Amino acid sequence: MALTYVEYPESRTVEFTVTGHVSREDYDSVFNSLSGFAARHRSVRIIEVTRHIDGLDPSLLLPGPAPETWQLSQVSHVAVVSGIGWFSPVVRAMGGQAKTRLRLFDLADLDKARAWIADPFVRG
Repeated sequence: MALTYVEYPESRTVEFTVTGHVSREDYDSVFNSLSGFAARHRSVRIIEVTRHIDGLDPSLLLPGPAPETWQLSQVSHVAVVSGIGWFSPVVRAMGGQAKTRLRLFDLADLDKARAWIADPFVRG
């Protein structure tokens, strides 16, 4: 599996890690779990760690209906952690479209990303 997923209910945080090729099954599994977690909590925080991407299932690039249970408005903070050079500009562009607090971290700063996400008083 190219995606690993961990929930931290006490801090309403989900952390998932991308390593390798992302299949449709990996994607659906993680985002179905994330949808369920978001449904159980009023507001959630996400740490997304991308170690490397070897490719994506082509079906992930096709437009389609969003899962009904997934509400991006429930995500208050996202820490994106990656050492991939081209990744930051892409994330910044996508983040400009959301009202979520988004912060980018280098892979070497994963502990800082976790601290930022865990801080209940963080404002951005």
